Amino acid sequence: MGYRFEVDDQVFVFATDSELDQIAINKEELQQNHVAPREQYPEVWGFFENADLVVIDCQYTDDEYRTKPGWGHNSIATIVDLIDHTRPQRLALFHHDPKSDDAAVAAMVADANARLAARKITESQIFGAREGMTLGTQTRTAADP
Repeated sequence: MGYRFEVDDQVFVFATDSELDQIAINKEELQQNHVAPREQYPEVWGFFENADLVVIDCQYTDDEYRTKPGWGHNSIATIVDLIDHTRPQRLALFHHDPKSDDAAVAAMVADANARLAARKITESQIFGAREGMTLGTQTRTAADP
């Protein structure tokens, strides 16, 4: 399930229980090789494009996901491919596994950011959502990137 809110020039996307690999064009390939590049329908990528803020389910590391396809949650590889195709300004990982402590979530964020750096993606920021966090978007001006 996902929601896209557009107000003036601001875009917020909220996607929970949104296992994007299950609707990928190359779903069968991903089942064999989870880190293969994702091929998605243009409508899926388009849903996330030009977002100022995306809050998305990312419950699993890639190793954890290998034993949990079909459980309704994304992995780091999925999120990094999403960012590579859609370039949101900020992306919050949420819907953390209940067994994950703060250190595990921080490791997932660090892993995702390292993968973005390896792909030379600098315009998107990934962070871990946490209880009590308040987020918003800002109206862009002509001077903003």
